[in-house]
Amino acid sequence: CIRDRGWAEHYREVVEPSLHTTVIGIDARHYQPIFRDLICANRLAASSSFGTRKLIYYLGSVDDWLILNNNDDPSPRFDRSTNIAQNEGYYFQTIATNMRGFKQNARNGNNFAVLNSELRWPVVRFFTDKPLKSEFLANLQIIGFADVGTAWNGPNPYSDENAFNNIAVTNGSATVRYKNQNDPILGSLGWGLRTKIWGYFARIDFANGIENGKFIDSKIHLSIGLDF
Repeated sequence: CIRDRGWAEHYREVVEPSLHTTVIGIDARHYQPIFRDLICANRLAASSSFGTRKLIYYLGSVDDWLILNNNDDPSPRFDRSTNIAQNEGYYFQTIATNMRGFKQNARNGNNFAVLNSELRWPVVRFFTDKPLKSEFLANLQIIGFADVGTAWNGPNPYSDENAFNNIAVTNGSATVRYKNQNDPILGSLGWGLRTKIWGYFARIDFANGIENGKFIDSKIHLSIGLDF
């Protein structure tokens, strides 16, 4: 089963026609049966914005991420250590998901691309041929997943225009600029549980993010909403 869609949007100020925004994107999904109800679900999403008023994409986390209070982390949802370009004319903002194992703003830019792959095993339904009256049990799945994604400025993810690899340090009247060597492409591996409650998907993902070829501290993503 394949489902895909593409879109293009253009906005222009009525009073000031020189101020405008254009957004294009795709979202393609493929569901491959493997054995009985065991399936492999894949999703490719990408988008780009340009114009005098751009849309910034914050790569990281999942949609409708529920955050528990954490007094040890003043910013549990958003990564404030990642630089944001100040000269790109950003006017709108959104989250680029799924990129599990990371906070929002692990990478950012006016372009993004993510690839998600999940192996979904409906553990209860797999072992019975009888209809299940419980929506929770009928849709209960054990998930193994992998994510790969990036967000960037400029012509490609390795462009020198990317703000997350350009750092400025000011001391008095002197400003020093230097470049990081962070890989713009992130990855993650993990597993989780997924089911349906009152028509919405509830899921918990245990993710190990991969940055610069190394695993970072694991993260738990609890979410309730729509899903691919």
